[in-house]
Amino acid sequence: MLLRFERSTHMTTGLVDAALEKIRSADLRRDAEAERGERRVVIVEIEAPRPTLYARPAMVGLPGRRSLGIRAAEPVDLAAVTAEITQALGRDPGRFLASSNSFIVDANGPDILRLAHLPSVAAIWPNTDLQSSAAE
Repeated sequence: MLLRFERSTHMTTGLVDAALEKIRSADLRRDAEAERGERRVVIVEIEAPRPTLYARPAMVGLPGRRSLGIRAAEPVDLAAVTAEITQALGRDPGRFLASSNSFIVDANGPDILRLAHLPSVAAIWPNTDLQSSAAE
């Protein structure tokens, strides 16, 4: 089943605006709003809990000497996220990059809009070459 988002009947303006804010490119946002555009490769970053820092208590014999610790985040249910994205796209999302919690997806404007409305999606980025502004 392919999800279809109708702004006029299913969403308030605030929800549409919040979803569009996830789209981190003006070109991608325009294509999503107009529900058009050719397919292009985008990076779909998923919501993932972040590790947290905490202050460890002072060690015995070393009063006042505290250190920081890192508490690991709960793992993401990748199977559930993949299923959610598959349902929104009507196809498998493709390659997952664990180091950045992101999928590499071939998508057009309507696909991008559907992805932006998923709660598991944190951001959608264009997959473009970055060019240095420094003289080479």
